[in-house]
Amino acid sequence: THVPPQARWRRAPSADAAYVYYCDNETIDGVRFSYVPDVPRDVPLVADMSSSLFSRPVDVARYDVVFAAAQKNCGTAGTTVVIASRRACYGAEYAADDAAPPSAD
Repeated sequence: THVPPQARWRRAPSADAAYVYYCDNETIDGVRFSYVPDVPRDVPLVADMSSSLFSRPVDVARYDVVFAAAQKNCGTAGTTVVIASRRACYGAEYAADDAAPPSAD
């Protein structure tokens, strides 16, 4: 089992998608992405890295949300790790590093 190159996918991620989700290392059937899927610029990329978090370097800047059930690699059962971008937390208008997000009153 393998993930074909993205150029061979039957359906490319759509520019009007709410987000694109993928599991980078599905261990039941042994399917592992060897690349980060390309998505349209305005489409958030969400990754389940439960089976791979902390096993290799990850450029989290390429994602809007990374999450992992941490009991597999770094914690006790029930622990979850979530890494979220400014865009995911506050919206696209606050994605730039110098944009002040709304206060959490």
